[in-house]
Amino acid sequence: MQTVPTSDLANRTSGVEGPRVLVLTPLFPVRPGEKLGNFVLDQVRELSESCRVSVVVTRAWIPALLRERNPHKASIDADAYRHERFTVETLRYFSLPRYWLGTLAAPFMRLGMLARLRSIVRERGVQVIHAHGILAGFVAQSLAQECGLPYMVTVHGAEDSPRFSNTEAKRRQIGIMLEQADSVILVGSTLSEHLEQFVSTAKNFVVVPNGFRVFENLAPSTRFPKRGFRVVTAANLDANKGLDHLIRAVAMLRRQVDAPVELLIIGNGPERDKLSKLARDLGLAQDVRFTGFLSHRETEAEILGGDVFCLPAWREAFGVVYLEAMALERPTIGCRGQGPSDFITDGTTGYLVEPKSAESIRDVLQAIIDDPCDAARVAAAGRSKVFAQLTWRQNAATMLNLYQSLIARKTK
Repeated sequence: MQTVPTSDLANRTSGVEGPRVLVLTPLFPVRPGEKLGNFVLDQVRELSESCRVSVVVTRAWIPALLRERNPHKASIDADAYRHERFTVETLRYFSLPRYWLGTLAAPFMRLGMLARLRSIVRERGVQVIHAHGILAGFVAQSLAQECGLPYMVTVHGAEDSPRFSNTEAKRRQIGIMLEQADSVILVGSTLSEHLEQFVSTAKNFVVVPNGFRVFENLAPSTRFPKRGFRVVTAANLDANKGLDHLIRAVAMLRRQVDAPVELLIIGNGPERDKLSKLARDLGLAQDVRFTGFLSHRETEAEILGGDVFCLPAWREAFGVVYLEAMALERPTIGCRGQGPSDFITDGTTGYLVEPKSAESIRDVLQAIIDDPCDAARVAAAGRSKVFAQLTWRQNAATMLNLYQSLIARKTK
Protein backbone atom coordinates (compact mmCIF):
# COMPACT_ATOMS: atom_id res chain seq x y z
CA MET A 1 0.00 0.00 0.00
CA GLN A 2 1.35 3.41 -0.97
CA THR A 3 0.49 6.29 1.33
CA VAL A 4 0.64 9.96 0.47
CA PRO A 5 2.41 12.34 2.87
CA THR A 6 0.24 15.18 4.13
CA SER A 7 2.92 17.68 3.07
CA ASP A 8 2.74 16.37 -0.51
CA LEU A 9 -1.01 16.90 -0.56
CA ALA A 10 -0.61 20.43 0.76
CA ASN A 11 1.90 21.27 -1.98
CA ARG A 12 -0.36 19.95 -4.73
CA THR A 13 -3.51 21.71 -3.53
CA SER A 14 -2.02 25.06 -2.55
CA GLY A 15 -4.36 27.82 -3.65
CA VAL A 16 -7.42 25.54 -3.82
CA GLU A 17 -9.98 26.71 -1.26
CA GLY A 18 -12.96 24.51 -2.16
CA PRO A 19 -14.44 21.46 -0.41
CA ARG A 20 -12.14 18.67 0.73
CA VAL A 21 -13.38 15.54 -1.02
CA LEU A 22 -12.51 11.87 -0.59
CA VAL A 23 -13.21 9.90 -3.78
CA LEU A 24 -13.57 6.10 -3.46
CA THR A 25 -13.54 4.26 -6.77
CA PRO A 26 -12.72 0.81 -8.20
CA LEU A 27 -12.32 2.42 -11.64
CA PHE A 28 -9.19 4.44 -12.37
CA PRO A 29 -6.35 4.19 -14.92
CA VAL A 30 -3.23 2.60 -13.48
CA ARG A 31 -1.31 5.40 -15.23
CA PRO A 32 -2.54 8.50 -17.08
CA GLY A 33 -3.21 7.68 -20.73
CA GLU A 34 -4.52 4.16 -20.10
CA LYS A 35 -8.15 3.55 -20.87
CA LEU A 36 -9.71 1.89 -17.81
CA GLY A 37 -11.72 4.39 -15.76
CA ASN A 38 -10.79 7.49 -17.74
CA PHE A 39 -14.18 9.03 -17.02
CA VAL A 40 -13.41 9.06 -13.29
CA LEU A 41 -9.91 10.47 -13.86
CA ASP A 42 -11.26 13.22 -16.13
CA GLN A 43 -13.89 14.22 -13.58
CA VAL A 44 -11.35 14.25 -10.75
CA ARG A 45 -8.96 16.39 -12.79
CA GLU A 46 -11.65 18.98 -13.39
CA LEU A 47 -12.84 18.87 -9.77
CA SER A 48 -9.30 19.36 -8.49
CA GLU A 49 -9.35 22.86 -9.97
CA SER A 50 -11.88 23.89 -7.32
CA CYS A 51 -11.73 21.11 -4.67
CA ARG A 52 -9.06 19.40 -2.60
CA VAL A 53 -9.41 15.84 -3.85
CA SER A 54 -7.93 12.65 -2.38
CA VAL A 55 -8.57 9.55 -4.51
CA VAL A 56 -8.54 6.04 -3.03
CA VAL A 57 -8.76 3.24 -5.60
CA THR A 58 -10.37 0.11 -4.14
CA ARG A 59 -8.99 -3.20 -5.38
CA ALA A 60 -9.74 -6.77 -4.33
CA TRP A 61 -6.64 -8.55 -3.05
CA ILE A 62 -4.98 -10.99 -5.44
CA PRO A 63 -1.36 -12.26 -5.65
CA ALA A 64 1.03 -9.59 -6.90
CA LEU A 65 2.03 -11.63 -9.97
CA LEU A 66 -1.56 -11.65 -11.21
CA ARG A 67 -2.07 -7.93 -10.58
CA GLU A 68 0.35 -6.90 -13.30
CA ARG A 69 -1.40 -9.10 -15.86
CA ASN A 70 -4.83 -7.60 -15.25
CA PRO A 71 -5.32 -3.81 -15.46
CA HIS A 72 -8.56 -4.16 -13.48
CA LYS A 73 -6.55 -5.54 -10.54
CA ALA A 74 -3.21 -3.69 -10.73
CA SER A 75 -2.26 -1.13 -8.11
CA ILE A 76 -2.29 2.49 -9.17
CA ASP A 77 1.12 3.92 -10.09
CA ALA A 78 0.92 6.85 -7.67
CA ASP A 79 4.24 8.24 -8.90
CA ALA A 80 2.76 8.65 -12.39
CA TYR A 81 0.25 11.09 -10.88
CA ARG A 82 2.76 13.15 -8.92
CA HIS A 83 2.22 16.23 -11.11
CA GLU A 84 -1.57 16.22 -10.67
CA ARG A 85 -3.43 18.51 -8.28
CA PHE A 86 -4.93 15.50 -6.47
CA THR A 87 -3.42 12.48 -4.71
CA VAL A 88 -4.20 8.85 -5.46
CA GLU A 89 -3.44 5.59 -3.68
CA THR A 90 -4.63 1.97 -3.73
CA LEU A 91 -6.31 0.11 -0.87
CA ARG A 92 -6.99 -3.61 -1.04
CA TYR A 93 -9.60 -5.80 0.59
CA PHE A 94 -10.38 -9.50 0.80
CA SER A 95 -12.97 -10.80 -1.65
CA LEU A 96 -14.01 -13.92 -3.54
CA PRO A 97 -14.83 -13.90 -7.27
CA ARG A 98 -18.38 -13.48 -8.54
CA TYR A 99 -19.76 -12.20 -5.23
CA TRP A 100 -19.57 -15.59 -3.47
CA LEU A 101 -19.32 -13.78 -0.11
CA GLY A 102 -22.88 -12.50 -0.52
CA THR A 103 -23.88 -9.92 2.09
CA LEU A 104 -20.51 -10.42 3.80
CA ALA A 105 -18.73 -8.72 0.87
CA ALA A 106 -19.43 -5.24 2.24
CA PRO A 107 -18.16 -5.97 5.79
CA PHE A 108 -14.94 -7.49 4.39
CA MET A 109 -14.38 -4.38 2.26
CA ARG A 110 -14.86 -2.14 5.26
CA LEU A 111 -12.51 -4.18 7.44
CA GLY A 112 -9.78 -3.98 4.83
CA MET A 113 -9.88 -0.23 4.35
CA LEU A 114 -11.49 1.68 7.21
CA ALA A 115 -8.33 2.15 9.31
CA ARG A 116 -6.48 3.91 6.49
CA LEU A 117 -9.58 5.86 5.44
CA ARG A 118 -10.06 7.18 8.99
CA SER A 119 -6.52 8.52 8.86
CA ILE A 120 -7.15 10.24 5.53
CA VAL A 121 -10.33 11.86 6.84
CA ARG A 122 -8.55 13.09 9.96
CA GLU A 123 -5.29 14.22 8.34
CA ARG A 124 -6.87 15.98 5.37
CA GLY A 125 -10.01 17.35 6.97
CA VAL A 126 -12.29 15.56 4.52
CA GLN A 127 -15.75 17.16 4.36
CA VAL A 128 -17.60 14.90 1.92
CA ILE A 129 -17.17 11.34 0.61
CA HIS A 130 -17.89 10.54 -3.03
CA ALA A 131 -18.10 6.82 -3.93
CA HIS A 132 -18.23 5.45 -7.46
CA GLY A 133 -20.31 2.28 -7.64
CA ILE A 134 -22.33 0.21 -5.18
CA LEU A 135 -19.42 -1.63 -3.53
CA ALA A 136 -17.49 1.57 -2.84
CA GLY A 137 -20.79 2.98 -1.58
CA PHE A 138 -20.82 0.44 1.26
CA VAL A 139 -17.44 1.69 2.45
CA ALA A 140 -18.56 5.31 2.13
CA GLN A 141 -21.68 4.52 4.16
CA SER A 142 -19.70 3.14 7.13
CA LEU A 143 -17.02 5.82 7.01
CA ALA A 144 -19.58 8.62 6.78
CA GLN A 145 -21.57 7.30 9.75
CA GLU A 146 -18.45 6.91 11.85
CA CYS A 147 -17.03 10.35 10.99
CA GLY A 148 -20.29 12.31 10.79
CA LEU A 149 -19.81 13.22 7.11
CA PRO A 150 -22.16 13.34 4.12
CA TYR A 151 -21.64 10.76 1.40
CA MET A 152 -22.79 10.42 -2.17
CA VAL A 153 -22.73 7.51 -4.61
CA THR A 154 -22.41 7.70 -8.38
CA VAL A 155 -24.01 4.77 -10.20
CA HIS A 156 -22.46 4.28 -13.64
CA GLY A 157 -24.40 1.25 -14.81
CA ALA A 158 -26.20 -1.98 -13.95
CA GLU A 159 -24.11 -4.78 -12.46
CA ASP A 160 -23.93 -7.77 -14.83
CA SER A 161 -23.18 -10.56 -12.33
CA PRO A 162 -26.34 -12.51 -11.42
CA ARG A 163 -25.01 -13.05 -7.87
CA PHE A 164 -24.65 -9.33 -7.22
CA SER A 165 -28.28 -8.95 -6.12
CA ASN A 166 -29.84 -12.40 -6.39
CA THR A 167 -31.26 -12.54 -2.84
CA GLU A 168 -33.63 -10.35 -0.87
CA ALA A 169 -30.91 -9.82 1.76
CA LYS A 170 -28.49 -8.45 -0.84
CA ARG A 171 -31.12 -6.20 -2.40
CA ARG A 172 -32.06 -4.85 1.01
CA GLN A 173 -28.42 -4.23 1.89
CA ILE A 174 -27.98 -2.23 -1.34
CA GLY A 175 -31.24 -0.38 -0.78
CA ILE A 176 -30.33 0.75 2.73
CA MET A 177 -26.98 2.09 1.52
CA LEU A 178 -28.61 4.04 -1.32
CA GLU A 179 -31.42 5.40 0.83
CA GLN A 180 -29.01 6.57 3.52
CA ALA A 181 -26.79 8.34 0.98
CA ASP A 182 -27.13 12.11 0.99
CA SER A 183 -27.23 11.97 -2.81
CA VAL A 184 -27.28 9.23 -5.45
CA ILE A 185 -25.89 10.40 -8.79
CA LEU A 186 -27.13 8.65 -11.92
CA VAL A 187 -25.09 9.23 -15.07
CA GLY A 188 -28.17 8.53 -17.17
CA SER A 189 -31.91 8.66 -16.57
CA THR A 190 -32.42 5.02 -17.61
CA LEU A 191 -30.66 3.89 -14.41
CA SER A 192 -33.58 4.99 -12.23
CA GLU A 193 -35.66 2.03 -13.45
CA HIS A 194 -32.80 -0.37 -12.65
CA LEU A 195 -32.46 0.98 -9.09
CA GLU A 196 -36.19 0.67 -8.33
CA GLN A 197 -35.59 -2.94 -7.28
CA PHE A 198 -33.50 -1.69 -4.34
CA VAL A 199 -35.17 1.47 -3.03
CA SER A 200 -38.68 2.46 -2.01
CA THR A 201 -38.08 6.13 -2.85
CA ALA A 202 -35.89 7.98 -5.31
CA LYS A 203 -36.01 11.34 -3.54
CA ASN A 204 -32.20 11.56 -3.27
CA PHE A 205 -31.58 10.62 -6.94
CA VAL A 206 -30.00 13.23 -9.22
CA VAL A 207 -29.10 12.76 -12.90
CA VAL A 208 -25.71 14.30 -13.68
CA PRO A 209 -24.37 13.36 -17.13
CA ASN A 210 -20.71 12.60 -17.62
CA GLY A 211 -18.48 14.82 -19.69
CA PHE A 212 -15.95 14.10 -22.41
CA ARG A 213 -12.36 14.75 -23.32
CA VAL A 214 -11.07 15.34 -26.85
CA PHE A 215 -7.31 15.34 -27.31
CA GLU A 216 -5.63 18.42 -28.71
CA ASN A 217 -3.84 18.35 -32.08
CA LEU A 218 -5.64 15.14 -33.01
CA ALA A 219 -5.31 13.99 -36.61
CA PRO A 220 -7.34 11.28 -38.38
CA SER A 221 -5.61 7.92 -38.09
CA THR A 222 -4.01 6.36 -41.14
CA ARG A 223 -3.02 3.16 -39.31
CA PHE A 224 -5.64 1.10 -41.16
CA PRO A 225 -5.90 2.21 -44.82
CA LYS A 226 -9.42 3.32 -45.66
CA ARG A 227 -11.04 1.59 -48.64
CA GLY A 228 -14.57 3.00 -48.62
CA PHE A 229 -17.37 4.27 -46.38
CA ARG A 230 -16.09 3.48 -42.90
CA VAL A 231 -18.23 2.76 -39.84
CA VAL A 232 -16.28 2.92 -36.57
CA THR A 233 -17.29 1.49 -33.22
CA ALA A 234 -15.43 1.30 -29.90
CA ALA A 235 -16.43 -0.75 -26.85
CA ASN A 236 -15.66 -3.64 -24.59
CA LEU A 237 -16.75 -6.53 -26.77
CA ASP A 238 -19.65 -7.71 -24.61
CA ALA A 239 -22.97 -9.11 -25.79
CA ASN A 240 -24.95 -6.04 -24.71
CA LYS A 241 -23.01 -3.76 -27.08
CA GLY A 242 -25.08 -4.98 -30.02
CA LEU A 243 -22.10 -5.43 -32.33
CA ASP A 244 -23.55 -8.59 -33.86
CA HIS A 245 -26.46 -6.50 -35.10
CA LEU A 246 -24.04 -3.89 -36.43
CA ILE A 247 -22.11 -6.52 -38.40
CA ARG A 248 -25.36 -7.85 -39.87
CA ALA A 249 -26.38 -4.30 -40.80
CA VAL A 250 -23.09 -3.79 -42.65
CA ALA A 251 -23.65 -7.05 -44.52
CA MET A 252 -27.13 -5.86 -45.57
CA LEU A 253 -25.77 -2.47 -46.59
CA ARG A 254 -23.05 -3.97 -48.76
CA ARG A 255 -25.72 -5.71 -50.82
CA GLN A 256 -27.53 -2.39 -51.38
CA VAL A 257 -24.77 0.08 -52.30
CA ASP A 258 -22.16 0.09 -55.03
CA ALA A 259 -19.38 1.70 -53.00
CA PRO A 260 -17.27 -0.33 -50.54
CA VAL A 261 -18.44 -0.36 -46.92
CA GLU A 262 -16.17 -1.35 -44.04
CA LEU A 263 -16.41 -1.65 -40.27
CA LEU A 264 -13.64 -0.92 -37.78
CA ILE A 265 -14.20 -2.48 -34.33
CA ILE A 266 -12.00 -1.07 -31.55
CA GLY A 267 -11.71 -3.01 -28.31
CA ASN A 268 -11.41 -6.46 -26.80
CA GLY A 269 -13.74 -8.69 -24.84
CA PRO A 270 -15.43 -12.06 -24.51
CA GLU A 271 -17.47 -11.72 -27.71
CA ARG A 272 -14.52 -11.14 -30.04
CA ASP A 273 -14.22 -14.70 -31.39
CA LYS A 274 -17.97 -14.98 -31.89
CA LEU A 275 -18.11 -11.63 -33.71
CA SER A 276 -15.13 -12.55 -35.89
CA LYS A 277 -16.81 -15.81 -36.89
CA LEU A 278 -20.05 -13.95 -37.69
CA ALA A 279 -18.16 -11.56 -39.97
CA ARG A 280 -16.54 -14.49 -41.80
CA ASP A 281 -19.84 -16.33 -42.13
CA LEU A 282 -21.43 -13.23 -43.68
CA GLY A 283 -18.59 -12.85 -46.18
CA LEU A 284 -17.13 -9.79 -44.44
CA ALA A 285 -13.71 -11.16 -43.50
CA GLN A 286 -12.00 -8.41 -45.54
CA ASP A 287 -14.44 -5.67 -44.56
CA VAL A 288 -14.61 -6.01 -40.76
CA ARG A 289 -11.36 -5.23 -38.96
CA PHE A 290 -10.76 -5.87 -35.25
CA THR A 291 -8.08 -3.55 -33.90
CA GLY A 292 -7.90 -4.95 -30.38
CA PHE A 293 -7.23 -2.58 -27.49
CA LEU A 294 -6.15 0.96 -28.43
CA SER A 295 -5.26 3.83 -26.14
CA HIS A 296 -7.75 6.61 -25.51
CA ARG A 297 -6.00 8.97 -27.94
CA GLU A 298 -5.62 6.25 -30.60
CA THR A 299 -9.32 5.43 -30.30
CA GLU A 300 -10.31 9.04 -30.90
CA ALA A 301 -7.98 9.25 -33.90
CA GLU A 302 -9.70 6.21 -35.43
CA ILE A 303 -13.14 7.73 -34.81
CA LEU A 304 -11.96 10.93 -36.50
CA GLY A 305 -10.73 8.91 -39.46
CA GLY A 306 -14.11 7.24 -40.01
CA ASP A 307 -17.30 8.46 -41.66
CA VAL A 308 -19.76 7.55 -38.91
CA PHE A 309 -19.64 6.26 -35.33
CA CYS A 310 -22.16 3.57 -34.39
CA LEU A 311 -22.50 1.71 -31.10
CA PRO A 312 -25.94 0.03 -30.95
CA ALA A 313 -25.63 -1.02 -27.29
CA TRP A 314 -29.00 -2.23 -26.04
CA ARG A 315 -28.01 -1.82 -22.38
CA GLU A 316 -26.06 1.39 -21.93
CA ALA A 317 -26.39 3.76 -18.97
CA PHE A 318 -24.48 6.61 -20.63
CA GLY A 319 -21.50 6.10 -22.94
CA VAL A 320 -18.78 8.77 -22.94
CA VAL A 321 -17.55 7.51 -26.31
CA TYR A 322 -20.73 8.85 -27.96
CA LEU A 323 -19.90 12.33 -26.65
CA GLU A 324 -16.36 12.01 -27.96
CA ALA A 325 -17.60 11.02 -31.41
CA MET A 326 -20.06 13.92 -31.42
CA ALA A 327 -17.31 16.32 -30.30
CA LEU A 328 -15.19 15.07 -33.20
CA GLU A 329 -18.11 16.01 -35.49
CA ARG A 330 -18.90 12.51 -36.65
CA PRO A 331 -22.51 11.39 -37.25
CA THR A 332 -23.20 9.33 -34.12
CA ILE A 333 -25.65 6.45 -33.73
CA GLY A 334 -26.94 4.98 -30.46
CA CYS A 335 -29.97 2.98 -29.33
CA ARG A 336 -33.36 4.42 -28.54
CA GLY A 337 -34.33 4.16 -24.86
CA GLN A 338 -30.71 3.84 -23.69
CA GLY A 339 -28.19 6.31 -22.29
CA PRO A 340 -27.58 8.18 -25.56
CA SER A 341 -31.28 9.09 -25.64
CA ASP A 342 -30.50 11.63 -22.89
CA PHE A 343 -28.32 13.71 -25.21
CA ILE A 344 -29.07 12.62 -28.79
CA THR A 345 -32.15 13.98 -30.53
CA ASP A 346 -32.83 11.65 -33.45
CA GLY A 347 -32.13 13.31 -36.78
CA THR A 348 -31.07 16.56 -35.11
CA THR A 349 -27.90 15.97 -33.06
CA GLY A 350 -27.36 12.32 -33.91
CA TYR A 351 -29.34 9.19 -34.70
CA LEU A 352 -31.24 6.65 -32.60
CA VAL A 353 -31.99 3.13 -33.78
CA GLU A 354 -34.17 0.39 -32.38
CA PRO A 355 -32.37 -1.98 -29.98
CA LYS A 356 -31.31 -5.35 -31.43
CA SER A 357 -32.37 -4.35 -34.96
CA ALA A 358 -29.89 -4.74 -37.80
CA GLU A 359 -32.54 -3.40 -40.17
CA SER A 360 -32.86 -0.16 -38.18
CA ILE A 361 -29.08 0.32 -38.19
CA ARG A 362 -28.89 -0.38 -41.92
CA ASP A 363 -31.60 2.19 -42.67
CA VAL A 364 -29.76 4.96 -40.82
CA LEU A 365 -26.41 4.10 -42.43
CA GLN A 366 -28.11 4.08 -45.82
CA ALA A 367 -29.62 7.52 -45.15
CA ILE A 368 -26.19 8.90 -44.18
CA ILE A 369 -24.65 7.55 -47.39
CA ASP A 370 -27.52 8.88 -49.51
CA ASP A 371 -27.47 12.40 -48.04
CA PRO A 372 -23.99 13.29 -46.73
CA CYS A 373 -24.90 16.99 -46.52
CA ASP A 374 -27.71 16.30 -44.08
CA ALA A 375 -25.45 13.96 -42.12
CA ALA A 376 -22.87 16.75 -41.90
CA ARG A 377 -25.57 19.10 -40.58
CA VAL A 378 -26.53 16.58 -37.88
CA ALA A 379 -22.87 16.02 -36.96
CA ALA A 380 -22.26 19.76 -36.64
CA ALA A 381 -25.32 20.13 -34.41
CA GLY A 382 -24.11 17.23 -32.27
CA ARG A 383 -20.73 18.87 -31.81
CA SER A 384 -22.36 22.16 -30.79
CA LYS A 385 -24.61 20.33 -28.33
CA VAL A 386 -21.88 18.53 -26.41
CA PHE A 387 -19.55 21.50 -26.20
CA ALA A 388 -22.40 23.72 -24.99
CA GLN A 389 -23.87 21.33 -22.40
CA LEU A 390 -21.78 18.22 -21.70
CA THR A 391 -18.17 19.09 -20.91
CA TRP A 392 -16.33 17.89 -17.82
CA ARG A 393 -16.17 21.50 -16.68
CA GLN A 394 -19.95 21.67 -16.61
CA ASN A 395 -20.10 18.28 -14.85
CA ALA A 396 -17.61 19.49 -12.21
CA ALA A 397 -19.56 22.70 -11.63
CA THR A 398 -22.69 20.64 -10.90
CA MET A 399 -20.75 18.32 -8.59
CA LEU A 400 -19.19 21.27 -6.75
CA ASN A 401 -22.65 22.70 -6.06
CA LEU A 402 -23.77 19.31 -4.74
CA TYR A 403 -20.72 18.98 -2.47
CA GLN A 404 -21.27 22.45 -1.05
CA SER A 405 -24.97 21.88 -0.44
CA LEU A 406 -24.37 18.52 1.29
CA ILE A 407 -21.64 19.98 3.50
CA ALA A 408 -23.83 22.96 4.43
CA ARG A 409 -26.76 20.67 5.25
CA LYS A 410 -24.60 18.42 7.42
CA THR A 411 -23.11 21.31 9.40
CA LYS A 412 -26.46 22.93 10.27
